Amino acid sequence: MKLDNFLLKREQIGGFEKISLINKYSKSTFSCIPGLDAMFSGLRLAHRNGVSSLIPSIDNLEDLNSARASYNGIILFPFPNRLNKGRYVHLGKEYNFPLNEVERSNNLHGVINKVFAIDKIDLEKGRLSLSYAHSQENAAYPFNVILEVEYSLSKNQLDVLLTVRNYSDEVIPVGLGGHPFFSFDTLVDALLMELPASQFVQVDDNLIPTNKLIKADRFSKLCKINEAELDNCFVVDSLSDCHIYSPKNNLHFYLKQDRNTLKYLHVYIPPTRDKIALEPVSCIPDAFNNGVGLIQLEPNGLVKTGYSILIA
Repeated sequence: MKLDNFLLKREQIGGFEKISLINKYSKSTFSCIPGLDAMFSGLRLAHRNGVSSLIPSIDNLEDLNSARASYNGIILFPFPNRLNKGRYVHLGKEYNFPLNEVERSNNLHGVINKVFAIDKIDLEKGRLSLSYAHSQENAAYPFNVILEVEYSLSKNQLDVLLTVRNYSDEVIPVGLGGHPFFSFDTLVDALLMELPASQFVQVDDNLIPTNKLIKADRFSKLCKINEAELDNCFVVDSLSDCHIYSPKNNLHFYLKQDRNTLKYLHVYIPPTRDKIALEPVSCIPDAFNNGVGLIQLEPNGLVKTGYSILIA
């Protein structure tokens, strides 16, 4: 006989359904909004001293609008980060995404309003399985693709598994990743951070890569963030994981990513400095044009990857 180790909570916020899985014993909680790009809408993980919030809960329309404006917690597909002038050429044909970063003439994150269906909720294992069917009717990305997401919650860890299946008759370009913003009950200046990278991608004034890599020394070991301003794509090339330490709470946070596919980590600190985006991604900005890290997915092919968030 199967025993439910998790509680399920369903609620409506701004016309969208929020799904929450709650561990009955540890009280770890994960929430997402399937109808909005499978957006994270809350994450609390248990540890030796109790339970801590890592991703603030979206509880009302104001929270929801704020998260949408910053692309907080969405699944990044068909590409992460920026597309120069919103244009790319694939197999000799030009396609255009609308400019949603108008001041830099970019499309940001390939946002195409992905509405995910709920395929399975497993209250024994704490798993939520979602899928999104992308149609070739979309003029900016006219390919038949299925994107699957599985969230799996344990006591002190959330695993995110991403699968893309190409049902088109041709090779298609694919970029993939996550866009979680983390908050630690303090300004990020007080946190210590280590990044699994020795280089980052140089960009121009519009944050488009210049085809050069810059040596990254500062966060090769755990050190205080202080006043660092970051909106950079780092090359994941060391054996360590992304590590953040909060002296205030004496807690260690780790982000582990599948280095075979998610070969880069984009780090962004907003001007408010109250949170930090740690984005495990498969390619660098403008990959639909420069090809760096771009997945060329064959007909009937699939790519499977993922990342994990844990606390200690």
